[in-house]
Amino acid sequence: MFERHRSRQFGTVLLVVLTVSLAGCGLFGGGCGPGDTEIGEVSGTNGTVSVTGEVNVTEDNGFTITDGTGEAVVVSDEDVSEGDCVTVEGETSDTDGFEESEQIDALIAAEDVTVN
Repeated sequence: MFERHRSRQFGTVLLVVLTVSLAGCGLFGGGCGPGDTEIGEVSGTNGTVSVTGEVNVTEDNGFTITDGTGEAVVVSDEDVSEGDCVTVEGETSDTDGFEESEQIDALIAAEDVTVN
């Protein structure tokens, strides 16, 4: 009887740990994204995209997101915070001539930003 009770406790603890570690996270390791399209895939392309990633830097005129495959600068007036998981839909443009072009994979002019 003691063994069955102990086994049930272990199962309950394991369930709680898994639930907490998955809450708000896209993967077991934390973070968020990638979404249907990876940021790394849109590098060097022009057109409309939808990407999901975690906000890691905020500025007055936008923010930077990462999804584990790449990093994108998002031009937007949307109010987001560092650590937010967001889905961004917008137009990509070439990063050539952009001041931080060697450090980012995509430059996106956001048409819609959703905090997930």
